[in-house]
This record gives sequence, C-alpha cells and structure tokens, in this order.
Amino acid sequence: MYAGVVISKVPLKHKKEVADDLRSIFYASSKDKAMEFFKEFKNKYDNVINGMRLYRLPLNHCLIQ
Repeated sequence: MYAGVVISKVPLKHKKEVADDLRSIFYASSKDKAMEFFKEFKNKYDNVINGMRLYRLPLNHCLIQ
C-alpha cells in the first residue's frame, strides 16, 4: 500500500524509475540499508512527487524487523 500511494502521485514519465527505486527500499537486505535507500529516494524525488508528505510517514512501520 505504501508504495502504491507514492506511485499514484508520480508523473507518468517518472513512474518506472520511481517504482524501481521503491523496490530497492522494500527489498533491501536490512532495515538499515532500507533507511539509507529511503533517504536517497527522498532527496532524489523531493521535487518530482506531489504530496511528498505521504511518503514522509514513518517508514519503520512498513519494514519487517
């Protein structure tokens, strides 16, 4: 659901790239690595995705510990 909410806010020309980057977060080898990928994601797409506050929700709740 989390990824779907973010993808719905992405302009069509960026959807594939954003989806690939989201996958790297949710399939990371560790929670620490996922958080690192998430920080990179936020920096990269801050001006691309409308409704940025949607993916500033606590990511910790989405990741398996």
